[in-house]
Amino acid sequence: MSDLRPFYLAFPVRDFEVSREFYVDTLGCTLGRGGSDCQDVDFFGHLLVLHLVKDNYAENISLNKDGHGIPIPHFGALIQWHAWEELRDKIKGTDCDLVVEPYVRNDGTDSAQVIMFITDPNGNTIEFKSFKKNVENFKT
Repeated sequence: MSDLRPFYLAFPVRDFEVSREFYVDTLGCTLGRGGSDCQDVDFFGHLLVLHLVKDNYAENISLNKDGHGIPIPHFGALIQWHAWEELRDKIKGTDCDLVVEPYVRNDGTDSAQVIMFITDPNGNTIEFKSFKKNVENFKT
């Protein structure tokens, strides 16, 4: 099982404090990276990304991150940097619907990451990402 990669799910929440109490105090999860509009949660070795949406809360929304419309909810996979590059190159030669073109976020920093979003044939949004450092440790 050592090859198992963390699975993650990103979804909207109305209240960070209530959400943190539930995931940390009730379930025993730990918090990871976070900011004013999102919070990572170590969900038993997997990743939840809580996106704060105070107004116009809906099941399917799009948030502006780095000038890209990021669909919420979505799920994804954290993969090794070279595997992400291989997947990006493989997808380029298909008619796959890229919701967010591949790009580098926070380039030149310890939190540098590559990101791309696609949709499956049923319209479900999938994100593939890799951190330049510590892909297995998304908690720091």
